[in-house]
Amino acid sequence: MTAREQFATVAWLRWRVFVNGLRSRQRKAEAVGAVFLSIGMLLFGIVPGIAFAVGAYYLVSHPETHFFALSILFWIVFLYWQFIPAISIAFSEIFDASTFLRFPVTLSTYYWLWLAFGSLDPALIPPIIWLSGMFVGIVIADPLLAPIAALVLFTFALMNLLLSRLILAYAERWMAQRKTREVVGALIALSGVGFQVVIRLGGRYAVAHRNSPILAYVTNFQHALPPGIAARCIEFAAPIHPHPSVVSVGSSPHYSEAFLQLAFLLAYTIVFGLVLGIRLRGQYRGENFSETSRRGKIEKRERKVPVNRGWLGLPDPVGAVFEKELRTLMAMRQLWISMLAPPLMLLLFGKMGTGRNPIGHSPWVLPLGAAYGLLTLSGFFCNSLSGDLGGIQLLYLAPVRFRQIFIGKNLAHACIAGVQFLVLLVGVSLIFDPPPPEMLALTIAAIAYVVLANIAVGNLLSLYFPKKVDFARMNRQQGSSVTGLIMLGVQIGIVGLAAPVIFAARYFDSVWLGTGAFLLLCVLAFLAYLAVLRRVDGIALKKREAIIAEFTKAS
Repeated sequence: MTAREQFATVAWLRWRVFVNGLRSRQRKAEAVGAVFLSIGMLLFGIVPGIAFAVGAYYLVSHPETHFFALSILFWIVFLYWQFIPAISIAFSEIFDASTFLRFPVTLSTYYWLWLAFGSLDPALIPPIIWLSGMFVGIVIADPLLAPIAALVLFTFALMNLLLSRLILAYAERWMAQRKTREVVGALIALSGVGFQVVIRLGGRYAVAHRNSPILAYVTNFQHALPPGIAARCIEFAAPIHPHPSVVSVGSSPHYSEAFLQLAFLLAYTIVFGLVLGIRLRGQYRGENFSETSRRGKIEKRERKVPVNRGWLGLPDPVGAVFEKELRTLMAMRQLWISMLAPPLMLLLFGKMGTGRNPIGHSPWVLPLGAAYGLLTLSGFFCNSLSGDLGGIQLLYLAPVRFRQIFIGKNLAHACIAGVQFLVLLVGVSLIFDPPPPEMLALTIAAIAYVVLANIAVGNLLSLYFPKKVDFARMNRQQGSSVTGLIMLGVQIGIVGLAAPVIFAARYFDSVWLGTGAFLLLCVLAFLAYLAVLRRVDGIALKKREAIIAEFTKAS
């Protein structure tokens, strides 16, 4: 069988797997979610793509503009391509291309299959549209640049694709060690905050030190990197290029320098492709970097099991489930990062504001921080059974009701939300001013309303759209893709009900009015939660085959 026939066979097989999977309700919902995600990414690419086209047109058509600004457009595409798709893996299910090793494929065929099927990510739609917008803008400004612009942009896109896949390929190898997984997971989670800090500090430094030699060094250094090389290639090919390295402004295009820069960009692409080939050759020859192969002999230690495992005086089995769920959640690094994120954000951005009224000293800083914290925890509410994995079969065999199981899990989730609020409250009190009693009461009532609404919807999503989560790997999401969209709609609905309450409290200058309104919403959310609890036993029995199949399937 030739490589072309193998490609066609694999594509047909993937299509049949997709079509056959649509027979289940969950797969249909996930397909709808993938369609909406792709549409969202398409819109996210088109709107900035128009700005990229206008920017490229202006930079090429105006000779007085320094071409360093063109490299900024390439840097935006480069940084997005390398970071966003890697992070988006945590929110979308990506096909594991290493499964092709089960079939008799050659190394070259496996390389191209791994590259092609591993790159089918909706997150790659925006940068491709942005590069297309840049091409349109450049061609409109100067049609003679169409050939060289097409070569540069295509090579730049191929280089980004190879580099992103190279990073993910070696990241999976590094993730074989638990300590590395924890460090990398923390860095990824804090990357958003880090970028905002760098942008703030960098912007202030650039304004205050415009003629600094450090900025000149950074400008010259970026010329040796792929985004700067791509921009210089367009610059040298343009009929008008005000770059200082060119002696005469307005002279004929320097095609020799342009093709030299294109050769450098091709060299980057070839090097990344070769290094990726080395990694894939190791996989092809049977390298396995799973942590199980590194484990030594496991010592068996007997542990006395207490008779009563209920915490906080909770009766079994609610107490046992509560303890087990807390132990499972506390072992997740994402949870600790989510708990520490709100006070960290306040510490970094609390001094922002105008005049003598920074954000940190606003009386509404505690509700805003609590809302941000609950938003980071919403992903843990919609997949409550993920920590059980194969043990879900024991839950079905045990003489317990799923209502009791979900009560224990919900209490654990509420406890986590309470601890996060306490950390935020201590942080606000130490960093800024202690909140007034009326604002504290308003925040507690709002948190109770949001938590009850989230766990009520999360219990239904946990049964209707279960998702197996491998906590040892960073490329597994916390829930099904459709649950993410549903939870997004739930958060919009929660905010839609809370916004009029906050507005009325501020309009009438009465925080206690808002507290009473949130208590009323809390009662309604609690009634909805009780209605869901009455149905979980019947839903769990009806969906038992799908739930057990999801959590016991091979990873």
